[in-house]
Amino acid sequence: MKKITILKRDENYSNVAGLSSSLEHSLRIRTKDFDNLIYDDSLSKDNKIFYKNEFKIGNNKDDNQAVFNEILSQIKSEVNANTKTDYEKVEAEKQRKFKHKLMKFVSESEEGVKDYVLNAIEDFKKFDSEQYKSLLESNGVKRINEKVNCLKSYCDLSEKLQASKLKKLKSDTNVVKEVILVIPKKNDVDVSEKTSDFLLQTAIEYYKENHPNNEILAGFSHSDESTNHCHLFINMKNSKTNEYDFVKQEQALAEKNKALSIREQPTPEDFEHPNRDQKRKNKLLLDAKNRWRGETLQRVFYKKFNELSQQSNMQLEAVFNVKSSATDEIYKFMNEQSKLPKHLRQLSFIHLQTEEMQKKFEEQNKATTKVIDTRKKNEVVIQKQIAEHSKRNLSLENLNVEIGDAETSLKDLKTEERQVKERVDKIKKEEESYKESIKKFAHEYAIKIFDEMRTLYLQVLGLKPLFDKNLKLSMIGKVFLKNDALDENEFDNRVKQIVGGASTAALESFNSIKRHFHAKDKDLEARAKKWTQKEVKHRTATNKTSQNEWTEFLDRSMPESRVTHESSQTQKNQPT
Repeated sequence: MKKITILKRDENYSNVAGLSSSLEHSLRIRTKDFDNLIYDDSLSKDNKIFYKNEFKIGNNKDDNQAVFNEILSQIKSEVNANTKTDYEKVEAEKQRKFKHKLMKFVSESEEGVKDYVLNAIEDFKKFDSEQYKSLLESNGVKRINEKVNCLKSYCDLSEKLQASKLKKLKSDTNVVKEVILVIPKKNDVDVSEKTSDFLLQTAIEYYKENHPNNEILAGFSHSDESTNHCHLFINMKNSKTNEYDFVKQEQALAEKNKALSIREQPTPEDFEHPNRDQKRKNKLLLDAKNRWRGETLQRVFYKKFNELSQQSNMQLEAVFNVKSSATDEIYKFMNEQSKLPKHLRQLSFIHLQTEEMQKKFEEQNKATTKVIDTRKKNEVVIQKQIAEHSKRNLSLENLNVEIGDAETSLKDLKTEERQVKERVDKIKKEEESYKESIKKFAHEYAIKIFDEMRTLYLQVLGLKPLFDKNLKLSMIGKVFLKNDALDENEFDNRVKQIVGGASTAALESFNSIKRHFHAKDKDLEARAKKWTQKEVKHRTATNKTSQNEWTEFLDRSMPESRVTHESSQTQKNQPT
């Protein structure tokens, strides 16, 4: 005996539009959506239809269209017959207003008048205008004609609306219930005509037994989708009472079988709480009652299913899942899937086909990969054998060609090697020449700077006699140096003239030597260096440095072996 779960879902329809769409799907006559993708048309021949208490094959679209038309016509007629017309609604509203006036009048009237009016409201046949008029006169009522006309109008409308009062169907009243029973795919029950038919037969017997006064409009077992399932459409109008009281019947059935329930029926006391208002308590109570009713009826159906399964030797037993986080996730997933269009559901036929095709593709891909790997291994072996065979049987001509090619390649390599060597030798020579040129220039430049510094030294030293105060104050100085005696400002001007003509490198060299003159001439040297140092700082500020002088006079031309861009600094520095 295989233990399974059964998913039961109810869809209630208060209008023909929703019912029409679902019926078209069940009858396989809908062509404007993806129905042909969610079931296997080749298996639709095994689908069954239960209609007018008979089972028949459901693959004839013309017959199915006729069934669809008959069911919709019947429901439309019943809805129209039980729904008030716009005229009747207007007349009923008039009667309500007359009754409101009468009840206000009654509340202020004597007992005799009050009893008469209430009796007439209850039964319009008890009203007599003359009798009522006399009663009002005897009680001294004012505006008698108005009172008489009001009650008369109410009674006339009561007579006119006798048939309308039997029409109790509201716009939101559910008129048809669709019951969908599914054996979920996780139960691993193969989809078959036998299982789906048994599921439909169980549903029919269950509703006939427990709701004998509600007509089964049609039932369908589908063997062309991804799961065993059936659809049952039930007229929610009680043929005995002409009331749409299906929910009341289900509540009564649940209470009758409350022994099957695993918990007590909810009561108002269960939701008493000081912080809850009455509206909230009523809402919680209603939700709890609906859950309890649904759980209990599920157990009643499971009981019926298991009885019939045993009688029919189906080897199936409906059981309840043990509540856990895993089952909660499953139910949540199934609930979300049920809200999607059928072609988007993961458990639909098209997705099942896709999964199967994907599995086959993966299997074929693995097999192909295995064959390719084997072939590659064989190719390696074959290539080795071919190579060995070719090696043993290679002709002398081919060997000569290979040798000739090798000699040619070797000759080319030697030629290239010689050219590279010549180029390297040339570069080395040019490099040596360039180094020698730089060395020579550096030597000449150093001599030039030294000569300049020496000249600067001698020029400054030449001012010494004119700078020495003691000499100028001596007798000889007064005689010989009278005309050339310099004051300090004139001395500074002479030094600045000398410094201005010297190169920066010579000035920097002069400044770098701590002692040029004799120790007793340190004042002369200090005063001279004051102006050489100032001149160097001034030139540095205007970017005139010894480095710039070096690069200005340096011949930076490159050896011919090195290619330079036309716009490069080296190219610009070459002599023209």
